[in-house]
Amino acid sequence: MQRRYMLSNRHFLFFSFLALAILSAAISAEEPLLVTISKETTRITAPLKSNGYPDYVAALNAQQSAGVTAENNLAVTIWNTIGTAQMSPKMVAPYFKHLKMSPPAKISGYYLGYHDWFEKTQFTEEKTSALTPQEIEVLRKAKKTDYEICLERPWTSAEFPQMAKWLKFNQRLLVNFVSAANRRSHFYSPYVVGSEHQKQSLPELIGVLLPAAQQSRELARGLRLFANNQIATGDLPAAIATSNAIHRLGRLSSQGSTLVEGLVGIAVDRIGFNLDESIIKNDNVTDAQLQLLDKHLRALPPISSLAGKIDVTERYMFLDTTISLARNGPQALAGLNEDNSSSPSPALNNILKGVTTAVIDWDHILRTGNYWYDEIKKVNSIKSPQQRKLASEMLEIRMTETARAAAHPASIAKQVLFSGKSLRTITSNQIANIMVGLLMPALTAAVQAETRDIAIQQVTITSIAITRYRNQHGHYPDNLSAVKGLFIDELPQDPFTGRPLKYLQDPKGFVLYSFGDNMTDDNGKNRTDPDNAHGDWDDIRFQVDQKTKLPAKSR
Repeated sequence: MQRRYMLSNRHFLFFSFLALAILSAAISAEEPLLVTISKETTRITAPLKSNGYPDYVAALNAQQSAGVTAENNLAVTIWNTIGTAQMSPKMVAPYFKHLKMSPPAKISGYYLGYHDWFEKTQFTEEKTSALTPQEIEVLRKAKKTDYEICLERPWTSAEFPQMAKWLKFNQRLLVNFVSAANRRSHFYSPYVVGSEHQKQSLPELIGVLLPAAQQSRELARGLRLFANNQIATGDLPAAIATSNAIHRLGRLSSQGSTLVEGLVGIAVDRIGFNLDESIIKNDNVTDAQLQLLDKHLRALPPISSLAGKIDVTERYMFLDTTISLARNGPQALAGLNEDNSSSPSPALNNILKGVTTAVIDWDHILRTGNYWYDEIKKVNSIKSPQQRKLASEMLEIRMTETARAAAHPASIAKQVLFSGKSLRTITSNQIANIMVGLLMPALTAAVQAETRDIAIQQVTITSIAITRYRNQHGHYPDNLSAVKGLFIDELPQDPFTGRPLKYLQDPKGFVLYSFGDNMTDDNGKNRTDPDNAHGDWDDIRFQVDQKTKLPAKSR
């Protein structure tokens, strides 16, 4: 007689739980963690992904979102201005879920950059049907020329009627953005990994998308076009407010964790400084307006530390890539190429093909990466600009030479024969050193970019004081000490040298400059000068030709 067994619900649940536990153990046994989770190796020990490895993307999102609300976040203002048409559709939902808000409605009426607006309004099928290809090409060239001119100098509607139509289309949005930007205090643009990147098992942090960084620069250019029209029409107070909005867009957006976001923020900030120069040089600018511009510049939040981004996010990228390399092999590095086709390092690819993961000490590679990032941190903590630059250059030489030696075809063979070290130690060290060459940032250039932005601000603030002196006295001061205590409390220092800025009078006006990246006095000459044949000159210059008329107060 066949016996039948009946399971109660309680027994069923018990055995189901047991089966899941056995399955989980089997899965864990198939893929044990290949690295140790610790501060010395992975740097962070939480949060962890479901596979047990650190979730660097989640860690950065948590760090960046602290204290941010929809009301104080400038990123929200950006998307409410431009909409999500430029964002990947698959990214919209997760991106705005992080922001804890609904995406902007999918309707028209959002900001359009000049080129996009021109294409949509001037190159419709109806308008181009009667034109020859040559005539269309002439229109495209005119579009580019108008854009470049209006971006560089004040312009009027009579001069550039198409640009005036563009401004009319966008003016309400730009006015609203200026008002909102000058009230926002934070910037949080969530990091979301593209779905295609996830499917390829590539390092997640390298695959994060940065849509706000791309849009910030385009929006800053639109604001500059707007402000140049405000200057031309005599509305200098409005142009000063627009300048402040550009600066705040650059400074706040630089708060993003990545080096790219920091550098884009600096680029946006410089668009603001170019606008400031036009305002300061305007014949009709008043002393009160110069005071207002000075006040805005001094109240700006600082550019977010690029050295800090290298220490945190760039470090995380190295560690995340190492873990991905351990789990997925050479294809994990395909993300370092634009076409994602192959590994950017044949030497590393050859090593990994010749050994199994059991021969590699991935913890050693993580610790090696942390060692180099700790060295970078030490260099960036040096106060003296000259000593910091020298130390940065020496460290970059060390890293380059280390990576070059590791990539040499005979390097492993020599070490196996003569070093007395185990194959595991030699292989792990070679991989670590090659990855240093692949992933370490150009630290000198990055930190110098931040210092250069500080120098531009110092030059601009001092130029305001010099111009105010001229407006009051009818001539420029003989030296910078003449403006101290009257129009400026303390004279700013050149951040590259730690010494006063260089001030020269000439028959046409004055030249004020910082020595720039090379820390050498190039007599005020810089990269844009046509006779800079060797490209060595890089002074940061503010130059004013003598005005043909004086403000009414000074006559």
